[in-house]
Amino acid sequence: MRPSFAAGAVVALLAFMVITPGWFLPPGATASGSQLVGHLGEHDTPESDCGPVPNDPIKHVTLVAQATVWEVAPGESFPTWSFNGVIPGPTICLREGDTLIVTLENQLSTIASFHAHGLAREPSSDGTWMTASYAPPGGSYTYTLQADATSVGTWAYHDAVAELDEEPFIDGLSLPESGEGIERGMFGAIIVYGEGELDEAGLPASYDHELVLVEAEFGSEVTAGPVYMTINGKIAPVTPHYQFQAGETVRFRIINVGPNANHDLWISGLEWRQTQSGSVVDSVLFGALEFGDFTLEMGEPLETRYICSIDGHEAAGMHGLFSIIE
Repeated sequence: MRPSFAAGAVVALLAFMVITPGWFLPPGATASGSQLVGHLGEHDTPESDCGPVPNDPIKHVTLVAQATVWEVAPGESFPTWSFNGVIPGPTICLREGDTLIVTLENQLSTIASFHAHGLAREPSSDGTWMTASYAPPGGSYTYTLQADATSVGTWAYHDAVAELDEEPFIDGLSLPESGEGIERGMFGAIIVYGEGELDEAGLPASYDHELVLVEAEFGSEVTAGPVYMTINGKIAPVTPHYQFQAGETVRFRIINVGPNANHDLWISGLEWRQTQSGSVVDSVLFGALEFGDFTLEMGEPLETRYICSIDGHEAAGMHGLFSIIE
């Protein structure tokens, strides 16, 4: 019996999918499963993870501390904590001189807090146990912080008080483990732009692209399995596939939230320029809770990779693809 037209069409379609898998991927996706990030098409204005930063001098942010099942790669997930259900949490973008008001709503069964690096604040907005500036389970807390001239740059925010253990805290004798919230995913980025860094539309004035890159590890005590070394909450092969056009200038806002390990970042064939000092290095190395801004100039078309070259980190997922196109 001859196969029907429909059956033949299905066979032809399957063959076409095998030969040209990218045709059937959603926008921004690649055959490896990674997500294309960066130059995805022609653009007349700078592209930034912050988007246009409003000129309003007071910025309000609501963060929700919540339990989350986080997928670092297809089929690999584990229970975590997060801000707003995502890891990293939402990026907070400010201008020099802004006031930031953060409302933290706590849906966890432990106390939780918002602790920011780089911003000025009173002790009541420090987000620490000693200052009692945290939200109780089921409650909320409001923080008020200022972005002054010393705040310009890249910073992290994170929880500083959450504790999984059910034993009660004994006043004066014990403190919550301040790193546990970070270990379980409660962290994010803060970007503060200085005078003249943004154009009239609120976009970076000197760059074609600006991206936030957060390095973090999840230990076996959190995953109840493997150690995961992540880029923006993911492990290879679903870490970002960075793609830019030859001639573009790109700034990376890089954060290592740790909380325990050092991480570096190395891209074969490219050099990093520290944005503020202008010094050039072939790789970027950060200790836990260290951050900085680095610029890359995109030269000739290139297909390469970015990796953390510290022993064992690449094997644990901290690597991805990097392309320069014509």
